[in-house]
Amino acid sequence: MKEVDLSPMNNPLQLHVTFHVNQRTIDYIHLGKAPAFGYSVEGESSALNPMIEAWIYAYTHGHNLPRVPLRLEHFSPFQRAVFQQMQKIPVGQVMSYQALAAAAGHPKAARAVGTVCRRNPYPLIVPCHRVVCQNGKLGGFAFGLILKQQLLAFEEKTASASKGEKAAWVSSSAFSTSAI
Repeated sequence: MKEVDLSPMNNPLQLHVTFHVNQRTIDYIHLGKAPAFGYSVEGESSALNPMIEAWIYAYTHGHNLPRVPLRLEHFSPFQRAVFQQMQKIPVGQVMSYQALAAAAGHPKAARAVGTVCRRNPYPLIVPCHRVVCQNGKLGGFAFGLILKQQLLAFEEKTASASKGEKAAWVSSSAFSTSAI
């Protein structure tokens, strides 16, 4: 298992990301509370470590996110379509459940999209936290609405910074915490 502490980056996210991997793909990701931002890789990961490190660096610096191999064969075609469309949501932006359903080819399946988001085994890489209600409310997040707010604020800041804009942390009050 490889542990990396990213707290020197002055990152306000108190989050530890654990990548559970096999020889070829990421099986799932777990998010947990931590005193500082960091990550670890568990499993037979030697070939994946450089890809994961590149993804973490890009994510924390607001760069374009590289693709990493995910284990998707056990998901339905609908779930895979939703995952693919979620990965297209740019860092620093959000999309509604309804718009995501339409983008995945199922415009009347907003609730089913919510279920796919809730069961997403790849948080951050398949960014379900960027999916919100049509009315702008946050909706839900398996790891809690406070973390969803923090991730969205962090991503807005890093996206702004990567464009050369002077970025400031977005207040968590910029997003509504009311559930669906």
